Amino acid sequence: MKVKAPKRTKNKLGQRQLVSQDDFYSEATDFEEQAERWILSDIRKTLRFYVQAIELYEKGLNAPNATAHGTYNIMYNETRLFLQVYTDYLANTGYINLLQYVRLDDIANVSQLALPLNEIIDRFEKVTERFPDERSWDLDSNLLTSYLTLIESADSYSLRGEDIVELTRKFADLSRHSIENQFSELKSWDATIEEEESGFERDTTGSNASARDGSGVVSQQDDMSESMEMTDQITVETLSELLSNSYKFVQSLMEIIIEARLGESSTINPVQLNYLDDMMKKFTLQLKDVHQTISESLTLDEDQINVVLEANRGIEFIANGDLSSIETYVSETLNSSEISTELLLAKIDVLDFAVTCIDSNGDLQVQWQMCSLLNKLLAEARKKLADVRANTTGKMSSVGSQLSSLVFQQCDVLIASSDFELRRWVIKRRAGSNGDIKTMEVLMKNAKTFLVNASKIAERPCGLEENIVDKLKRNYIYNQAQARLSVLEGRDQAISNADISELYADHPFYKNAPTFQ
Repeated sequence: MKVKAPKRTKNKLGQRQLVSQDDFYSEATDFEEQAERWILSDIRKTLRFYVQAIELYEKGLNAPNATAHGTYNIMYNETRLFLQVYTDYLANTGYINLLQYVRLDDIANVSQLALPLNEIIDRFEKVTERFPDERSWDLDSNLLTSYLTLIESADSYSLRGEDIVELTRKFADLSRHSIENQFSELKSWDATIEEEESGFERDTTGSNASARDGSGVVSQQDDMSESMEMTDQITVETLSELLSNSYKFVQSLMEIIIEARLGESSTINPVQLNYLDDMMKKFTLQLKDVHQTISESLTLDEDQINVVLEANRGIEFIANGDLSSIETYVSETLNSSEISTELLLAKIDVLDFAVTCIDSNGDLQVQWQMCSLLNKLLAEARKKLADVRANTTGKMSSVGSQLSSLVFQQCDVLIASSDFELRRWVIKRRAGSNGDIKTMEVLMKNAKTFLVNASKIAERPCGLEENIVDKLKRNYIYNQAQARLSVLEGRDQAISNADISELYADHPFYKNAPTFQ
């Protein structure tokens, strides 16, 4: 959330005389507002306005007669904007760089927007250290989001064992503080509403006489309605998301620990590994305790939280090497007629992780069994998403982005289905039985068909209301399908304009693809 700027004159944007820190700050927020007007239709215009906003924020930091409050607002807003660019464009959905499909060479200084996540975190931490009395709930929320994104991208950022230990400590401490703060605010707000008719008023800032605006940042407002805006922004939904993200951090940490115990990470030594395991278990118990306490007072979005808890339950089965429990975990899903798409996709991710944890040179029967379990979940997801899309097409002319999101999910599942048919193909080839030749032919045919279907679905427009970000994501998923298909058909993969280097490095079929005929 941006900090509210003071009212400004009606002079044309970019033509005002800027002298004070407030002048630069107000102009920067106006440029951000202009950027947001184009965010759904023209990324290039959005980025141009963002660049101008960043440049004005920098000038505002060096303006004469700067104040601590004004400096905090600028430093926080500027860092929040860097995070927004990172999550919206550089790592959309956690891993897609959408800007690779956008012409940027004629946008001056656009490179200054592309700040890596670890530098964004450093900036947020400097704001909290420099202005401990000004920090707000939304700053903490953005910092937690940054920590979570970093642990989920541990491989991309080559995090060492000591980095992961420190990141875990920081997340756990800030998560506990934020949960306590938001829960306290919500309970206090309920008390305020109950006593409103009697004229009860609450100081939301303790000894600080300043009120807080809707962004959670301190502002000099005397009106009671303004002072309550911070609490109005802290909702049951924000607290539910906070708990959900905390459990997601635990999930990522469990996966890192499992991979390290399997010898897939040389950056974590045994002492660090045991310490991480202890921290993870302690933090998990604390989360469950506070989750139960909050649930007794507030109606949380338990569906959102339960998706992550179910995923974590599956990761625990993997950590214990409990194949029978994993089979039950899958059968529970297949036997449920009410399972949500979100939960189904989360369980697919869990089984995907389980498959990658199996030694590719180990027991072929176990490999086939695990891949077959995953195939059952993928088949269920394909059917479910196809049904939803069939019932959706033609009924969503005003919400094309929702249809586009559904298309992305469907194509993603189809591509994953292809990848795992090829993984099963490799298992059958290694088995070396003549009776497996027919099965291998079917698996290869399936793999190609899934990619053809994903390509056809992804290349279809999703209506006039589809925004540019969703169009670029469709372009990405189309290119991913085409890149794989070109390999299977012996065509030049480069024409697909997609990076599948990770497949060549990790997938048992694709890393040997050049020799496949």
